[in-house]
Amino acid sequence: MRQLTVLGSCGAFPEPGRACSGFAVDWDGFRLVLDLGYATLPRLLTHWPDGRVDAVAITHEHADHCVDLHGLFRWRYYGEPGGPRLPLYCPPGVLERISGLEPDVDLHAVFDVHPLPGRYRVGPFDLTGLSLPHFVPNAGIRLEADGTALAYSGDTGPSPVLAELGRDADLFIVEATDRVGETSRSTRNLLTSGEAGCWARRAGARRLMLTHFWPGNDRSAAVSAARVEFGGAVLAAEEGLAVELESPAEAGRGRGAGMPRKPEPGLAPEDSRPRYQGDPVLLTVDGQDFRVRVRADSPGSYDFDWLSGPHDYGFGVSGRADPPRTRAEMEEHIRAFLAMIDPATGYIQEQPPDRD
Repeated sequence: MRQLTVLGSCGAFPEPGRACSGFAVDWDGFRLVLDLGYATLPRLLTHWPDGRVDAVAITHEHADHCVDLHGLFRWRYYGEPGGPRLPLYCPPGVLERISGLEPDVDLHAVFDVHPLPGRYRVGPFDLTGLSLPHFVPNAGIRLEADGTALAYSGDTGPSPVLAELGRDADLFIVEATDRVGETSRSTRNLLTSGEAGCWARRAGARRLMLTHFWPGNDRSAAVSAARVEFGGAVLAAEEGLAVELESPAEAGRGRGAGMPRKPEPGLAPEDSRPRYQGDPVLLTVDGQDFRVRVRADSPGSYDFDWLSGPHDYGFGVSGRADPPRTRAEMEEHIRAFLAMIDPATGYIQEQPPDRD
């Protein structure tokens, strides 16, 4: 399995039912965590119930990105004493921030600390940390393995380094704080969603995921603004969302990989959209990205959202409620849908009239 799972998506503090910045990366059995903000540790332990983590990378010392590192420390120190030290990659200030919560114990008893910015070999990954502008030292993180690149900005203001960080990435995770008044500041330390889309386009990334949403902001509006600038598939980080990772060669094998993309309107407001149960599933089939969700109000009904398509639509499937549809069945439905698409228009091809 090669995927990224969203642990938290909020900036500053978590909204009800959500968590602050955090991502879990699974790569052929290797487990790496990117940031551990407020309320991410319980979600991490739900995702990996045995608590095994192979490496942690923290972008900066602000609590909404690192405070649950303290909980992970206690899990290892008290729950699994005497185990091997956990590699921790972070800028100066992170360990000092956590040490204030644990003044009687040396955190190096649990963590094997490696400073960022820097370049390291971490399990299957080449990890690169690049300095980006923020209120405190912040390192954007790039992971590369088997021709696949995953990049994450942490918190940052506009910077040409973003284009280097996300260069040709399969997935570029970029903060989209959209904090009121930020663009009028003389020194920029955060991004708007439109700027996130702009920098992802300059980087040549295949997909963009927005994160670090300011509590109360309209996430669908953020996605819409980013799409105008980026022109490709834009995802909003949602707690529990799992995204498959693949190389450009794998993505390019799809029939629709070169389909033109146009700016799209945002999704409908949250209160007017159907209710769904469980976590969404993100699938990449023949180079196209789809989000699959199960409708809570209609057992056995699935909505397939075509995230990378040139228009804001998808399709639905209904039928049996139990057992749930398998991943292979979902992919079969997607392929049948794509087979009906006219590459020139991005819409389902019109059937010629019957001629008797």
